[in-house]
Amino acid sequence: MENPSLLSLTVALLGFLSPCLTKLTPRVSFPMGMPGRHLTRFSSHDVGNTTTLLLSEDGDMLYVGARDAVLALDVSYKDAIILRSKLDWSPSEKDIEQCSMKGKKMIDCPNFIRVLQFLNTTHIYACGTFAFSPRCTYINSETLIMSLKADEGRGRCPYDPYQRNTAIIVGR
Repeated sequence: MENPSLLSLTVALLGFLSPCLTKLTPRVSFPMGMPGRHLTRFSSHDVGNTTTLLLSEDGDMLYVGARDAVLALDVSYKDAIILRSKLDWSPSEKDIEQCSMKGKKMIDCPNFIRVLQFLNTTHIYACGTFAFSPRCTYINSETLIMSLKADEGRGRCPYDPYQRNTAIIVGR
């Protein structure tokens, strides 16, 4: 049986925090229909699961981690988003077969890019789930070409595409 005083304290604390949590707003928000704030959408038939985003320091290029791809989108134009380059980064058929042998669903076996961080002014450090066998690599930010063969990503990227994560590079 639970401690009644601990339960009361928890309920009181949640009651106290509740008004604070409802007032949280994002640092930058773009309400629909707001004058001066244009909403531009990018979509492509062969791009999905675009959950990892990295904006260049000058704010002109948006790097997007997607399913089996990294995109470089030019967002410097007021009314358009332009795909500058795309890096296809998919697991092999053998990797996907091994993923399914681990008991994973086939829809979870692609490479979901979960980490994008600037390493320096010319390269991005990227990691993906890679069929439940995480891999990381360095990508030239201008050309979107891998600089080195992808290496082991355990401990740097989740295995599961549904697991959230946070990444930071220290001591560059």
